[in-house]
Amino acid sequence: MGARIRTELAAALKRSSLERQLQGIEPNSIQDILEEALEPWLRQRGYLE
Repeated sequence: MGARIRTELAAALKRSSLERQLQGIEPNSIQDILEEALEPWLRQRGYLE
């Protein structure tokens, strides 16, 4: 799946991923950060059980 996001969001996501990797904090991959952010939104709207 692919999606386009605003440049400033992409930059912040990349920065947060790198900083979290360096600090050993999970989640730290871009994929995992995005999933953690999207899951509550989808659940609240009834798209996930």
